Amino acid sequence: ADRVAQELLPMLHAGNRNSEALQIAKGRLQANERFRPVASESLLRLAELARDAGDRPLARALLRDFDRHYPDDPSALRAQRLAQELAR
Repeated sequence: ADRVAQELLPMLHAGNRNSEALQIAKGRLQANERFRPVASESLLRLAELARDAGDRPLARALLRDFDRHYPDDPSALRAQRLAQELAR
């Protein structure tokens, strides 16, 4: 199920089907707390969408352990800033 979700999320992003992408990400995280999209950009987009939709717990859960899931990723600073914003 994680793999299918990882393949589906980029397609949903491309079609601007944001609520479906959030539902899938939330469902996968509930089933497997280690689930993350393959690409860090997809994760950051989901976290921002969750924040904007008022689901701060989902946004924080997605960002948890960003460096472990995406080591040496150039988006780490963006993820850190978003996590700090959500911690307030």
